Amino acid sequence: MPSSSSLLLPDERLAAGAARLATRYAGRFAPETVLRLLARNAGRSQTAAALLARRA
Repeated sequence: MPSSSSLLLPDERLAAGAARLATRYAGRFAPETVLRLLARNAGRSQTAAALLARRA
């Protein structure tokens, strides 16, 4: 499993959102879990956007 420092978010806004969510859910979810979830979903969103752009 990659460390939290090796997970990169493609956008500063996502990184800021990850920090806010990690603070909000402290004690329920580890900061690494929040970061991993956002990084994974950001990658899926980029893939979907690329596929839609090809169809246009």
